This record gives sequence, C-alpha cells and structure tokens, in this order.
Amino acid sequence: MTGFVVPSREESMVRLMRGYTRVAKFARDLPYTTADRLEERAIDAGDRPFILFEEQSISYAEMNARANRVAHAAVATGLGKGDVVALLMLNRPEFVMIWLGLAKAGIVTALVNTTATDDILGHALRQVGAKALIVGSELADAVAGMPVGSLPDLVFEQSETGADRSANGWRDFNTEMNLASPANLDPVTRAGVVMADPLYLIFTSGTTGLPKAAKMSHMRFLNAGEMMTGLMEFGADDTMYCVLPLYHGAGAWWCLRLLWQPDGRSCCGESSVAPLFGRTYGGITLPHSTILERSYVT
Repeated sequence: MTGFVVPSREESMVRLMRGYTRVAKFARDLPYTTADRLEERAIDAGDRPFILFEEQSISYAEMNARANRVAHAAVATGLGKGDVVALLMLNRPEFVMIWLGLAKAGIVTALVNTTATDDILGHALRQVGAKALIVGSELADAVAGMPVGSLPDLVFEQSETGADRSANGWRDFNTEMNLASPANLDPVTRAGVVMADPLYLIFTSGTTGLPKAAKMSHMRFLNAGEMMTGLMEFGADDTMYCVLPLYHGAGAWWCLRLLWQPDGRSCCGESSVAPLFGRTYGGITLPHSTILERSYVT
C-alpha cells in the first residue's frame, strides 16, 4: 500500500490508550444507548454527511429525523421495549434507519441473513421470538412464499418502489413512517435500557447446524466504535467504504462506528457480490462518513 507506514509499538500503545480513555467511563448498568449517541450527533454534527449511498447524502440530523419516524411508527403499532423485530433487507440507508429507530424505543432488531429462505428463515423468526418482520421490497418474494403461520402477525414491507402488498395482509412501512413525527421519541419510552442490554441480534453462519442468534449489546457496539476511532485516528475528513452486508457483525458495527465522534463519515453503494460490502453491500457516512454499497462480499 503506497504511503502506508506501520506505526511503532510505542505509537500503537499511545493510540490504544487513546481508545481506552474514550470508553473508561462506560459501565454495564449505565443508562446510555446507541440511540442517545445518534441524538447527540444530530446536535453536534447535524449537517455532516452520515451516509453516502449512490446519489444520496444523508446527514446525521436527517438520519436522526428518519429514525424518529421509525420509532414513533413502531410504538404506534403496539411494539415496545424488549420486543424483537426481524429485519430482512439488502444494504441501503433504510436498513440503518430502521434499527436505529427501533433502538430509540428500546426494541431489539434481529438482522436476518438476506440469503435465508424457507425453513432457515422460519427458524430465525421463531428462535428470536420476532413480534414483527420488516422486509425490503427487493426480498419480498422470499417472504411471500413462506407457509401460513410461519410469519409474525405484523409484517411490514419497506419499499423503494411503492409496491402494494396489502393483499398479503402486509402493511406499508413507508405509510406508517409518513404519518409519524420526526421529533425525538420521549426517552422515557426506553427507560430502563442500559448499556448491557441488546441492541441487535446477529446470526451465526449455520455451518454446524441451523443459524443461532447472538446478542450485540449497546456497550459492545459503542466500545468497538470508540476503540477503533482512537486506534485508527479517524478524522473529520475520513470516509469509510463498507463492502460487507449490514446483517453481518463486522458490517453492522464497522461501517457505523463513526457515530462515536463528530468528525468522520461513511458511504453505501449498491450491488451484491458474494464477498464484498454493498447492496450487494457497502458503507455509510458519519462524523467521519461511510459509503454504503448495495453489493457486498460474503
């Protein structure tokens, strides 16, 4: 890599300690969550790009407003703190918007592998006890073919094209959001949620059996971002390019860790090639920025 210089051991330790300093006051019982961090960024870095996706540039303030609509819409449908909502969607800004919004209401998002179909998809939904499923229109056919009774009572389609699947008994998530407020949800809605509580669930690959859900807590998610920001010395002009699927553990936190400080961004792209990030899978824009891709590598 041209111009890359491996830091000395001493410099590496300085950077590592910088990361440790950023998380020194974190505690498992601290009533502080990823939702709180997003709302802070919307204030101190509101105009900065958070996600870059194709022709879109979404600021922290705009992402926070969209996430608020998700939160209000979810609460209006009867979902609340501690509930699990499954999310099946390719890489695009709405993926991030949805789980950030659900987190504002204390709802846990189960990030479902986009290749999951039939028995594997049914197993994933049952294992996490999903009370609702939000599916992107690009993957709706896989869900439409599921046996009767295998889906949660609440199924929402989030469509980029305006497709109407009400005949399936599904609800249009865009309509629900358009009716909701862009203002921050009252924090009392997530009162009692602490750093040790789960933010989202990610699934193992299933190489030794059916996929199993693993918890990612608010603390682990925030810790990872803070530590990497300190270690890698990300700055306001840095942009992260993510080519991993956002349902994957590395894709989910690696692309979004720039939430942690108001000086970076990331981007998202579009495609879906088995081993890269993107719609096929990509990145996002944050105080640094992240570029998000539809395509990704698996």
